[in-house]
Amino acid sequence: MTYDMEEEDFIRLKDAEIAALREELASKNATIDRLEDEVAKLYRAAQTATREHLQMRQRLQALADEADKEIALAKAANEARRAEAEALEL
Repeated sequence: MTYDMEEEDFIRLKDAEIAALREELASKNATIDRLEDEVAKLYRAAQTATREHLQMRQRLQALADEADKEIALAKAANEARRAEAEALEL
């Protein structure tokens, strides 16, 4: 009878260890799921930030192009005035 009791105690102990490991595995799986969700959110945020950054660069480039055109027009107008002034001096 003692052998059977020891065997039953051993089995109960192993069952308890297995149950504890299953709980730990479930906890780890829940943590993995949570981290995967966070990574997905961060990835989407990075995509959005990248898209917004590209749009901002495009807007800034358009503004720079417009400023370059205005500078070129101002230089041309200044050259025309200078040429006109020189012509009047002659």
